[in-house]
Formats: sequence, C-alpha cells, structure tokens
Amino acid sequence: MDLKTISSHADLLALQGTSDEELCVQLLMDLRLYLCPRLDFLSLVASLSLELRRVEHDLLPPLQIEEAKLDEAYLEAVLLLKNSALTLLRLAKHVKQIEEVLGLLEEGLEHALSGRIKAVGISLVDIADHVLKGIDNIVWLKAHVLFLLKLVNDLLATPVRFRSF
Repeated sequence: MDLKTISSHADLLALQGTSDEELCVQLLMDLRLYLCPRLDFLSLVASLSLELRRVEHDLLPPLQIEEAKLDEAYLEAVLLLKNSALTLLRLAKHVKQIEEVLGLLEEGLEHALSGRIKAVGISLVDIADHVLKGIDNIVWLKAHVLFLLKLVNDLLATPVRFRSF
C-alpha cells in the first residue's frame, strides 16, 4: 500500500479514482474522530444547523404555496427535501459515533442528539417518499409541512452540551 500525505481538500480529490479510495477516506474519518472528537462534534453540529436551516427556509416554504401544483418544479423540491433528509440521517450516524467517543449516550439514545436527528430525517424521508411514490398527493403534503417545520425547529432548539474531562 502506497502511503500519501493528505493535507488539503485537493489531496483528497487526487485520491479519487484509486482502488482503495473508500478505505482511505474511512481510515481518515476514523482517525480524525479520535484525534479531536470535540472539534468534530462542533463541525457536525454546524453542518446540522446549516442543513436544517436550508430545509426550514429554502425547501419547505415552496411546498406550502397555495397555487403549487404537482409539476416538475414541485417534484424537484420534494426530491431536494428527500436529499436533505438523507443528509440528516448520515449526520446522525456520525454524531452518534462522536457521542459514543465523548460518553454522551449514558442517558439513553432516544434523548441523544443523534436519535433526534435520525427521527427528523426518517420523518422527512417518509413524507417525501409518500409523494414521490404516488401514495399521497400535494394536498396531503401541504397538510404535513407545518408538522415538518415544527420537527425542524425543535431540533434547531436542542441545546448541545459537552461533558468536561
């Protein structure tokens, strides 16, 4: 195995296309997690906040418009909502890893930040899938937008605490 020094995003991009790229990226993620878990946790919380703000301000409002109809633009908005939901689920997985390293899971997973992120992500995916698969229609989705906004706002209001070592 050829070892490479990675000190920038450009170095990571240079690894693309190599046969062991996925392994390298996973090793880097694991190493970074144990070198500075608090910094990683802050980075993930910032990413979470940005994604939730995007859902709150950019993705859900167009789905509430009275005149909205089930056209290509509307379906694109629903797809973007599902994409954000999948991003939240991925963030939940990484947050859970860091919560384990930092010892933040002692109170139970359902109260942990990762569990709350996962619940919001699953709700967003389920609702988007109902529309995309034709199970429910635009009227049904509009009726659920306020519920989704409440889930997102509740998650944004979640205090994030660190345990001192």
